[in-house]
Amino acid sequence: MAEHITDITNSLHEHHVAEDELLWPLLLERATPAADVVHRMEKQHEVLHTLLQELDELTPSWRATAAETDRDALAELVSRTSAVIDEHLQDEEAHVMPLIEQHVSQEEWLAFELAGHASIPQEKALLFLGLGLEDATPHEHEMFVGGLPPEVVEMWEQFGKAEYDRQRAILLVTPDLTYQLTRLHWPVEGIHWPV
Repeated sequence: MAEHITDITNSLHEHHVAEDELLWPLLLERATPAADVVHRMEKQHEVLHTLLQELDELTPSWRATAAETDRDALAELVSRTSAVIDEHLQDEEAHVMPLIEQHVSQEEWLAFELAGHASIPQEKALLFLGLGLEDATPHEHEMFVGGLPPEVVEMWEQFGKAEYDRQRAILLVTPDLTYQLTRLHWPVEGIHWPV
């Protein structure tokens, strides 16, 4: 469980750094009338950065002791973080994705995606693929899987999905944090390719 929390917080941090460095500057330059949207995203990232740091500090303590007080504090913190992430994602989907589709080229989007993929440890790639696909609509699933190299799709179908399901089942046997931890993820960047 603690490893899962750490994996997710690390990936969220890297994802936000990529947005901060690669996407926001482009949108501020090209979508000037929507600068307030980008600045709102930056502020949300600051709030999330603080929450993710708190998770980074509390998780090792809980992992080392399994103390009930640490568990309860971690569950509450994961719940708050999940709520902020959900709000942030809804805001991005509604207001940022249309700007990206209008103002970011396919090559620039690919650079952003590659930065995100590079931050995921190779041995965890199929796990993160599963996380990204778990809440995807059928259309998003089709778009994303259709953009993967054939060998990755084959690995996913042959053993990746089963391994993801196995790892998810391990997480789900821990009821104290289960609900919030299974919500502490986001759709993989590749699901939303700009047109």
